[in-house]
Amino acid sequence: MANEVDSACKQMIQYVRTLRGIREAPDYAPEEIGNYPFALAYPGGGVMDFGPANDRKGLHTLTLELHIARKDLSNDVKKAAPFVDSIPNLLMYKLQNDNQWNGTISTFQRISYTFGSLGWNQIETFGVRFRVEEVKIQTAITAPA
Repeated sequence: MANEVDSACKQMIQYVRTLRGIREAPDYAPEEIGNYPFALAYPGGGVMDFGPANDRKGLHTLTLELHIARKDLSNDVKKAAPFVDSIPNLLMYKLQNDNQWNGTISTFQRISYTFGSLGWNQIETFGVRFRVEEVKIQTAITAPA
């Protein structure tokens, strides 16, 4: 059985790859960032609960980071700022118009973000960290493998 949270993260990063200006957006976080602007997605936490009819209901926070090479603060802010709108718009649009992220999630509640200094593997970057909150994924409870 595929990991549902992993599938949702991969679907999210697949969407972000389509945005103008994104130069690199791998399925999994690499040791080093090659090309900027760079995006990556990963599970940020969550809870599992019992759902209806022998299902388990997960409410997850999926984290998406957009990194800009840290060179000149004024220019870095200018490069990162448009993504504050374009990434949430894309993810909300795809929820409504691409079969709930290609069937990987049921819904989500909100997207929060922080804007400013980031870093990756001891490299200073600037950008936006998005948290897609209360991502609902409901699946059957199965026997352990």
